[in-house]
Amino acid sequence: MSIKFLALAFMIVMPYFSMASRVQEPDYEEISVYINVQGLGGTEVDAVIKGKEAYISISGLFDFLKVKNVLAEDQQSVSGFFLRPQDEYLIDKTNNHIKLGTASYNLEKDDLIQTGTGLYLRSKLFTEIFSLTCVFDFSTLSVNLSTQVNLPVLQEKRQELMRKNMSNFNNEAVADTTVKRRNKAFNIGTADWAVSATQTGRITNTIANLQLGGVVAGGETTLGLYYQQNGGFNLRQQYYLWHYVDNSKPLLRQISAGKIPVQPLSSLLGGVIGVQLSNASTMFRKSQGSYTLASVTKPDWVVELYINSILVNYVKADASGFYSFQVPVTYGTSIVKLRFIGPWGEEQTQEQQVITPYNFLPKGEVEYTVSNGMVDDGRQSRFSRTDIKYGL
Repeated sequence: MSIKFLALAFMIVMPYFSMASRVQEPDYEEISVYINVQGLGGTEVDAVIKGKEAYISISGLFDFLKVKNVLAEDQQSVSGFFLRPQDEYLIDKTNNHIKLGTASYNLEKDDLIQTGTGLYLRSKLFTEIFSLTCVFDFSTLSVNLSTQVNLPVLQEKRQELMRKNMSNFNNEAVADTTVKRRNKAFNIGTADWAVSATQTGRITNTIANLQLGGVVAGGETTLGLYYQQNGGFNLRQQYYLWHYVDNSKPLLRQISAGKIPVQPLSSLLGGVIGVQLSNASTMFRKSQGSYTLASVTKPDWVVELYINSILVNYVKADASGFYSFQVPVTYGTSIVKLRFIGPWGEEQTQEQQVITPYNFLPKGEVEYTVSNGMVDDGRQSRFSRTDIKYGL
C-alpha cells in the first residue's frame, strides 16, 4: 500500500514541479558581448540575448564610454547626465519611460529587462535616444558602435594625445650643432637709387638719392646719400652706419659706428655721430622665468594649462581639489586659460590676459648700452649716454 501511495503522490506532484520550472525559466540568456567602438577599440560588456536581439547593460556600456550613470539600489532605474551636466537622463523600468534633457520617451513593455546584475536596454534604443548606433552581430556576439556625438571617452583619448605632444614654454630647444655665421671682409649687397626733376616756372629742382647696403669688416654697413640741386650736398642729410653683431659674446654683442641711434632725454638739432656698445641680444626673447599659479577645484578633476591656445601642462587635483602650476612668463600679450575636466566629461574654463613688456629682463640679467659721440649740429657738441637695465 505504501509503494502505491508514493507512486500516486509522485504522479500528482510531478506536473506541478514541471510547471513551476517552466514558469521560472526566463525567455532570454545572459552573456557577454564584445563592444567595438569606432576610433577607440573595444571591451566586453554584459548583455542579454532575447531571440535575435541584444539588450546591452546600461551601466556597463556607459562606464566604458565614461558617461555618468548611477544604478538605483532596487536596480529599477539608471540616472545621470549625457555629455553635459545639464542634459540629465532617467531610465525607469517601473514606468517604462526614459527622460533625456527636455525629451521624454515611452517604452514598450519588453524594451527594458531587469536581471539580478542590472538593467538592460534594447540595443536599437541606444541609437534612437542617445545617438549611439549599435549594430548587433548574432553570429559573433559582438556590437559595432559608431556615433557622431563627442563622447567623454573619445574626448579623453584626444586630450591624452595632445598631452603627449604638448609644447614646453619653459625650455627652449637646444641644438646639438650650431652653424655660425661667416662674416665676409667686404661685400656689396643691394643698391637702390632714385632721381627726380621738377620745374615750377623758371625754377628747376633735381633730387637724387642713393641707398647702399653691404658688409665691411664683417659688419652690416648702410650708406644713404641725398643730393638736392637747390640745397647742394649737405652732410647733415646723409646717413651712414656700420653695425657689427655677435650674439655669442655675452659681454659685448653689438658695436655700432656712424650715425648711431640714441634716445636723448631732450631734443637734438641733429643726429649723433659716434660709437655705441651694447651687450643686448638682437634675438627676440620668448620667456623670462615663471610664476606659481595655485587654486582649488573639485577633487580628482584634471586641470589643463593653455597659453595662447597651446596646451603647456596639466595636473590632476588632489583629494581636496588643490592644484598648482609653474606658469612661464612669455613676452607680449598672452591669454592664460585653465580648463577643468571632470571624471564624466564635465568641463569648465577660466581665462585671463597677461601682458609682459618686451623690455622686461629675466631675473639677475644685466643689459647695458653705451653711446658716445658728437651732435651733428655744426657746433661739435659732445653727447654721451649710458643705459643700464637689471632684471629683478
